[in-house]
Amino acid sequence: MNKVIEVKDLSFDYGNEPILNKIGFSVFQGDFAGIIGSNGTGISTLLKLLLRQLTPTSGKISLLGDD
Repeated sequence: MNKVIEVKDLSFDYGNEPILNKIGFSVFQGDFAGIIGSNGTGISTLLKLLLRQLTPTSGKISLLGDD
């Protein structure tokens, strides 16, 4: 199966405030994925990173094999 999304060691900070710290996951073609969590846990930030509206502090995001 092909990976549609691959996230490795992703971290992001707003200034001195760490939001995401070394997260990782993969979503394969044909899979369904959901993101759940409480308010203020970084879900919107993760989506903005996946949409390339924000740049990660460190780590890697691949969409359809493209970094």
